[in-house]
Amino acid sequence: MAALPRPETAPLARPLQARSAGVRDLRFGNVVEEDWFGHDPDELLRDRCSDVPLLDHVTYYFVAACLTKDPNHPAGRLLGDGLVRYPSASGQGRTRHVPFEIGNGVHLGGLTHLSLLNHPDVYRQLRIWLTPAARRRR
Repeated sequence: MAALPRPETAPLARPLQARSAGVRDLRFGNVVEEDWFGHDPDELLRDRCSDVPLLDHVTYYFVAACLTKDPNHPAGRLLGDGLVRYPSASGQGRTRHVPFEIGNGVHLGGLTHLSLLNHPDVYRQLRIWLTPAARRRR
């Protein structure tokens, strides 16, 4: 059971407690239900994620953005895309490493997390990745 917020922080706590289970899973990247068994789903600061190996027969890609053009700019490193920091989006987070193949990711600078949803550069990159290699060589 989640601890009740103090009266002075209740207005700030309500939106956090109203988050869906899917949004709560995103905090640390939970992908298996066992990560939550017997634990408070409102516990924000404890990473209980199980490492799940990548499938050998699947090629993985990532698109990451930063508010700054350069992901290494101090503001870009601190703020990322306004929701996710570049190291985490590219699989190189502080506590978790996703072994993406070199070259299987793209950084789009000067964008927010939500602007990735409909950005033409994301669409172009997905088309490149999803076009069979034989068709790309023509």
